[in-house]
Amino acid sequence: MNDLDTNETSLLIPRSGVPYDEPDTRLLHQRLLAIYSILASTALERLAFYSLVINLIFTLQLSELDWNSANSVTASFIFFGTSYISTLVFAVLSDAKLGRARTIIIGFFVYIIGYTIVSLISNTTTHAFFCRSSSKNNETNIDSIIDEHCAGPVIGTLIFTAIGVGATQANMAVFGAEQVQESNKPSRYFDKYIIAINIGGIFATLLVPYIQVTQSDPNRFFHGYLVSGSLLVGAFLLFILGYRFYIHIEPHDTIITKCIPVIINAFQTWRKYKVAQSETTNILKKSSSTNLLEESITNHEDQLITVKEYSYSFLDFARASNNGKFIDRVVDDVRSLRRVIVVFLLLMPYWLVYYQIQTTFFLQGEHMYIPYISNVTQTKMPVIWMSVGDQVSIISKNNSDLSIFTQLPQYICMGVSEVFGMVASFEFAYMAAPRSAQSLIMSLRFCSLGLSSFIGDAYVKVMTITIKNLDFDCQNSKEILYIYFYVLGGIQLLTIFVFVLCHRKFGILQLNPYQINKKQFI
Repeated sequence: MNDLDTNETSLLIPRSGVPYDEPDTRLLHQRLLAIYSILASTALERLAFYSLVINLIFTLQLSELDWNSANSVTASFIFFGTSYISTLVFAVLSDAKLGRARTIIIGFFVYIIGYTIVSLISNTTTHAFFCRSSSKNNETNIDSIIDEHCAGPVIGTLIFTAIGVGATQANMAVFGAEQVQESNKPSRYFDKYIIAINIGGIFATLLVPYIQVTQSDPNRFFHGYLVSGSLLVGAFLLFILGYRFYIHIEPHDTIITKCIPVIINAFQTWRKYKVAQSETTNILKKSSSTNLLEESITNHEDQLITVKEYSYSFLDFARASNNGKFIDRVVDDVRSLRRVIVVFLLLMPYWLVYYQIQTTFFLQGEHMYIPYISNVTQTKMPVIWMSVGDQVSIISKNNSDLSIFTQLPQYICMGVSEVFGMVASFEFAYMAAPRSAQSLIMSLRFCSLGLSSFIGDAYVKVMTITIKNLDFDCQNSKEILYIYFYVLGGIQLLTIFVFVLCHRKFGILQLNPYQINKKQFI
């Protein structure tokens, strides 16, 4: 009975502590409304997110704030990192307390409030209200981000907004997948989910930058954020629209609160086992009488764990069947985290490279020759338009006499990598997750992105220390930029070999039949 038939699509008896799947009694149009409400909401939310992300550096540099390049990149990394790291907290809340839908709604409220404040800071009329305690610094070289104009309100608002982003991100993908229970192919939903994300990204790349970069109005950044902020409100309303048609799986527990107790109990049981085993060994050595030997061994049998034909892993000592305190389901859930954590740690160098699309690639393009959209109006093409195909070439030159279209290969290669990397990582995060940790495992994926963002921030800091006033202009810092991009490429290449070796040795991407076939994993 331990071996599951790979042809089964569901279990007759669910594991202890895990509720039954919610029966899907909805009509077809109700099911479709639920699914596409989430997808449409995702597209609009991502449009608002990318509108903020890809324009944040330019907003900090070209608006009333007037930050330098390095600190603008740092602020972007802080926003990225916080938005992804905060998913861990909201994943725990949704799995154990609030449920996914309620957590998403709370996230939208925080998100909208933060977005509104960001928009008002970029407005020349209301800017002084938020930044009245600070004055614009006339120094050309500002080493620390905290010395920038209005640094406190800006960073605080970005972190607050990022928390709202984290609450929605941690649950939107999983909640949408739970609405499609008639299919056993996870890629069907996640393909649509990635398409929705990219639709939002494309419109964010085309529409908002045109408003913010090509116009001469002092409030152009405010107007751009006003458009994307309105669409964020629309995303929230679309999510609410389908609320009554959603399948709501009630929260029951979360694996993260069990990790430390399981490890402690496994250690305690393992220590008792080793002590009892040592005593038995000593008795074997000291006993000279066969009868005395048999009697002594019998007295210690109750203290020993029955060792079967295979050897236990360390966490198996926490099982109730092995004199531990926890049921098998809890131990199995904790064990599943080990492989997932390894996979997402190995993905961090890829995310570090991927972040260059929305940070240094734009600054790099800003110093290239940018053609005019129209020779009549003399309107230049927004640099951000280069990322419309999305973005694994990171080794590139940065000469001011080069056309910005020289960046096309790196963006195209990053787009191809996203087709494989993004979709596969979403599917793995969902498929590898036990029911008690679906949002948590998905949040670990986002956490790996967040950690990569903070590492990227540290990397830029190192480059800034190495060369003052790092602005990604080849004329000022050609050699250091070669090092910057080549190091990233070398780390990613090395990680590929490590990833392949780990999978061949330990099967880190291998899913067991239960995970593949259980019904909630569509």
